[in-house]
Amino acid sequence: MGTMVDKPVGEPSLRLLKHIIRCYVRLSDCPRACDGFKISLPSKFRDATILNLIQDDPEALEWLGQLFVNIATGNRGSPPLIEETLSILPS
Repeated sequence: MGTMVDKPVGEPSLRLLKHIIRCYVRLSDCPRACDGFKISLPSKFRDATILNLIQDDPEALEWLGQLFVNIATGNRGSPPLIEETLSILPS
């Protein structure tokens, strides 16, 4: 995925870029992955290149923002409350 972001063949597709960003966000749900992304996140995510491509897509901007929040915090928030966990379980 990193190669597809850093060295795309031709003009990068917004649709493909959104899928890649979403994959990184899902991977960043894992605290260990966040630790790795601090070192190995594609450089294009860190400069204005990606922002210029997704500036008109609020969903992609939100995902990219969430990715940076997850990486910055290590996605090590407090565990959910028992009531919250039980409320999502099927009855």
